[in-house]
Amino acid sequence: MPMHEGQPSRTTGSKLRILLGTCKIKNRTDNVEVSFTQKAFTMIKDRLGLPDYYLTNITRDHLARTSVFVCSTSERLLLGLIFKLAFYRAKFYQVSISYFPKANVTYGLILAEDSSVILQPLLSLVESYKGNPALTTYPLLLPMVAIERELERTSRRIHQWDKDINNLEEEMGQHEYPSLPMGNPLDMDFTKATRKLNHISKRVGVDILNLGYVKLSLETTESWGLGKDCAGKESFIEIEGEADQAMKEKRLLMREECRSLLLLADYEEKRMKILIQAVYQFMAQKGAKVNIELALSSAAIAKASKDDSAIMRQIAIETKRDSSAMKTIALLGMVFLPGTSVAAIFAMPVFNWDGDAMPVIKRGFGYYWAVTVPLTILVLISWGMAMLLPWRVWISRFNGRSRTRGCDTEL
Repeated sequence: MPMHEGQPSRTTGSKLRILLGTCKIKNRTDNVEVSFTQKAFTMIKDRLGLPDYYLTNITRDHLARTSVFVCSTSERLLLGLIFKLAFYRAKFYQVSISYFPKANVTYGLILAEDSSVILQPLLSLVESYKGNPALTTYPLLLPMVAIERELERTSRRIHQWDKDINNLEEEMGQHEYPSLPMGNPLDMDFTKATRKLNHISKRVGVDILNLGYVKLSLETTESWGLGKDCAGKESFIEIEGEADQAMKEKRLLMREECRSLLLLADYEEKRMKILIQAVYQFMAQKGAKVNIELALSSAAIAKASKDDSAIMRQIAIETKRDSSAMKTIALLGMVFLPGTSVAAIFAMPVFNWDGDAMPVIKRGFGYYWAVTVPLTILVLISWGMAMLLPWRVWISRFNGRSRTRGCDTEL
């Protein structure tokens, strides 16, 4: 149906037909592979009026985005919208709708990396709208359902981050609720806590960015229906009746939910910044406490060393006293040793003190000196060899050679 400038095409409802396919990205590059053959995808692209950038739009950037395409010719009027997630996400997908006002039919094309994971949640949300017939006939139902699903997923993540932050506050004792556990912050694992906070901070930042693009997507759906035809003239489609009013109310509700989630995410981000600062403060306090304990331990060690020094000093005094006593004993021995030696020699039976005609010294006295002198010399020589020769070096060399020979024998 031809479109004229300023003249809307009015309809009261639409039928939805969904086509599902899978797509793969080779090594996270711009090369996108779809589950359709080249001929089949070309036919789908022409029939649904998909723009030339449809596939490259998947990897155009790392963000979610929504774009509108429209074409009005003398043969047909087509109005479409594309909503996609960031392609680096594990469950990314791209949803597009092509609405034909003349036939009152909406065709939806879903490309997902894992169609089994994406299709069921989207269809479940579509089924949930059966209670509101006005919304089930709206052309933008499929992308609005996809946007709603992203809001629900983001809401679950943000509330999970809120629980994680609450657990960290309980572990650190940073709350004023007597009914909740109050942990000792100095006993916590600071490495684990900072790693957890950094992870939550990063994920909350990603969720804030995602909510911002969801908000932009909702704004894009508001301007859907306005565009330029292939001749460059402005044209638009207007959905009359309860469908348009119900979708406006739904869109307003989703925008308010997005705004609330953005406020909650901003609140969680501020809480994390406060907790990160508190963690570093507690780390400094624990470090100071450890330093104090080390100083006290050092003082105790110094005191023990001082006590040991006093004991050693006392031992040295006692040793000095013992050495003085030994000197006295040695001096007395020196005094009495000559007389004792002489008395021992004279007491030997080699002397004859009673015979008048017999010599005083018997002939056996020479044997005494013949044995004593060489034995004394041998003892002195042995002592000198033991003290002067490098016996330890020789023994260590001998042991080394013995070990080397033992290793060679084993080999």
